[in-house]
Amino acid sequence: MMRVLVLLLALGLPGLATAEPLTAVRTLRPGTVLSAGDLAGPADAVEAATGQEVRRAVYAGRRIDPADLGPPTLVHRNAVVTMLFRDGLLAIRTEGRALDAGGLGERVRVMNLETRNPVAATVTGAGRVEVGR
Repeated sequence: MMRVLVLLLALGLPGLATAEPLTAVRTLRPGTVLSAGDLAGPADAVEAATGQEVRRAVYAGRRIDPADLGPPTLVHRNAVVTMLFRDGLLAIRTEGRALDAGGLGERVRVMNLETRNPVAATVTGAGRVEVGR
């Protein structure tokens, strides 16, 4: 619900223009995971953004758009990750190389190191992805 409100504020819909925008208290570099002390604005917007990762640089005093934020990166590009495939009781684990970076629940491409084939996978944790989800 809060992300919808932040999105509506970012779009500048009529009637919402009087709402105070979410702004950066200090310059935020890409990859910074936000804490409440990094943000100024309505308490509910600060709460919704806390724990999110900055995707591109946001300078002190500037407005933070929802597109600038995302879940913290758990799989980094070119990192070796554990790939898991499950089908009922069958579970296969192998190693792969991440071709994309992603946060929890995001889809990334991973190259299977044994077969050299790229596959789509979902990030399930730090350095872990699940194929076929």
